[in-house]
Amino acid sequence: MRFMWEYGDTYRASHIFSRAKSSRASWPPLIWFLSDAIIGTVAEVQVTRQASQALKATWQQRRAFRKGSAALRVLDLLTDYPVLTAGRPGHLLDITPPPPRLPSRSSARSES
Repeated sequence: MRFMWEYGDTYRASHIFSRAKSSRASWPPLIWFLSDAIIGTVAEVQVTRQASQALKATWQQRRAFRKGSAALRVLDLLTDYPVLTAGRPGHLLDITPPPPRLPSRSSARSES
């Protein structure tokens, strides 16, 4: 995605150029751009995977997790899903959220 932000103008120029001329001579700019985009995307994925593995190692050093816990299993998801919504891990790990806590009697009294 970062590639498109950085080189969007080049993409639009090559795309317009390739549509303006329908000959094979107009394809090289678009082919070069897409090739560069693929190379850039692969490089970005590698950086993201390394960062998620480093995060996993740091997280495991900071606290002890129960074997097979959802918190431990979600670390493995970060490599393939570096951006997660709140509900996505639950769906991917086939877990349900805990039921909402009821207020304790002491907190209910303090609110009155």
